Amino acid sequence: EREIIHVKTRDGEMFPVHRALLRQCIALTGAVRRAGEIGESRIDVDIDVDTDVFDRVLIFLEAAELAKPPPMYDIRITETLSAAAETLGCRTLGDWCARRLGAYASRLREYAWDEIVAYNAAGGVWLCIDGMVLDVKRWLGEHPGGDVIIPNQSLNIDASRHFEMYHSSRESFLYLKEFYIGEVAAA
Repeated sequence: EREIIHVKTRDGEMFPVHRALLRQCIALTGAVRRAGEIGESRIDVDIDVDTDVFDRVLIFLEAAELAKPPPMYDIRITETLSAAAETLGCRTLGDWCARRLGAYASRLREYAWDEIVAYNAAGGVWLCIDGMVLDVKRWLGEHPGGDVIIPNQSLNIDASRHFEMYHSSRESFLYLKEFYIGEVAAA
């Protein structure tokens, strides 16, 4: 029983979790330590995270514990996981979310216009939207408008107008983070 921590989420669900799985969650260690100091046999912890998000946190932590690659959650879920990582003090999850959200600085750079045009001429699909460079080649097969509309209408131009005209949902803008690789050089 001392190896199990009973984690109660914001919406009232209880998760019995092995304490080894929660070691990375620094915000929970104080509660575990206090329970041990007063000799409680059952360790209960309340967290300000919803059930569905915490379930995904546990899947991520289990993959890390087993040295397996983390699940590739949808970009929309990654933002809520990032907030949960902050709440739980889980740096590994927070760093992973930052990379998924495009905050990983080493992959970002400035691209000269000639470089973008040359890359596209060689078969790449780099879009420019409001000064951002987006590598969308892997998205073409999933694009609801088909895989030829983007290459036919939006390469080697500022595609901001095309994007805004057809993509008004918040979801569309969240996906931009997934493909962001840098900025068009001011020159």
